Parts: sequence; structure tokens; C-alpha cells
Amino acid sequence: MKLELVIATTNNNKTKEYSQMSDDILFSNASDYKISLKDVLENGKDYHENAYLKARYLKDKIDRIVIADDSGLEIEALPNILGIHTARYLENLSYKERSNKILELLKDKDNRTAYFKCTICLILKDNTTYYFDGVCKGHISYSYEGNNGFGYDPIFICDGYDKTMASLDDDTKNMISHRGLAFKKLKQFLIANGYLKDVI
Repeated sequence: MKLELVIATTNNNKTKEYSQMSDDILFSNASDYKISLKDVLENGKDYHENAYLKARYLKDKIDRIVIADDSGLEIEALPNILGIHTARYLENLSYKERSNKILELLKDKDNRTAYFKCTICLILKDNTTYYFDGVCKGHISYSYEGNNGFGYDPIFICDGYDKTMASLDDDTKNMISHRGLAFKKLKQFLIANGYLKDVI
């Protein structure tokens, strides 16, 4: 029987991404349990606090092992715009419109250095809590490219690559992405503590 991790999200794209990372874990999300997350206030001072707020809210409603992640895009030339506020930046617009706004703000900037950061919060059944971080360094592209991914993937190019995250195949993206790197640490923890067998 597979280990189930319930993700504190209603974003099916995010759930699909996690499912692609590990076929020996059953991923479900808040929607599968008919739980709304609209009342969760992501007002933490950093990624850890925001991830915890979401995970704690879900854990208080179901007796399951839960995870939540908080992630953001940090752009060196545009400090204080995104970061922990990434999901709420111009939230009335589509991500394509938001991405094009970022490209417009950077049009006269030589420094396009950026990185994605993700923190996964894990709360076990006994309420012990753990955090796993992942960082993907890179830069902002000059145009919106690719349709495999979501969020700001179409304007982010990871170090060592020449195309956007949204132009990469799923396996490559999940290997190098901020969420993929954080999840790798989470999975190693689950194996080390007997929740999963080491099938690597």
C-alpha cells in the first residue's frame, strides 16, 4: 500500500507535478477531501511560515500526513516585488499577463539574475513538523516561451540551460526545479525514517 501525502493545495497542476516526481507515493490534495483553503492567510514573514500555515490548516481538518509548499521567484533587479508575495503579485491577472509585466519591468535592466525557492513543510500524524528547501538559480528570459509548466516557468531559465523551464520536458524540469530539489530532500527523509522503501 502506497504512502499517502495530502498536499495543502487546490492546484491540480501542482499535484500533477508532485505525482510525476514519485510513483511510489499517492498524492492527493485538499480538494480531494472537499476542503477549501480560501481562509488560509499566507501572512508569514518567510517561505517556512507560509508553508506551515497551509499545512497546519489542512492537518487540523484531516488525520493524515500532510505537506504544503510555499515558493517564489526572486529577481535581483526587482527586489520586494515577488519573493513570498509571488502568488499574490497582480493576482487579478493571468500568469501570462504577470510574466509579461515582469519582462516589461526588466526591459532596460542588464542584471536578469533570479532564482526560484521552495520550502516544503511536512506534518506527520503525531504533529511533528519538518522543512525541506530547494533553490533553482538562473535568470529571466527576454520573452515568454514554452507551454509545459505553470506560474513563471515560461520566463525563467535555469543555470546550465538555454531555454525556459516551461520549454523543458517533465523529467528534466522535476530534476532541477526548486520544488523538485526540495522534494528530493523530503523523500530522502521519508526513506531514512521508514515511511518509504529505498527504491532508488
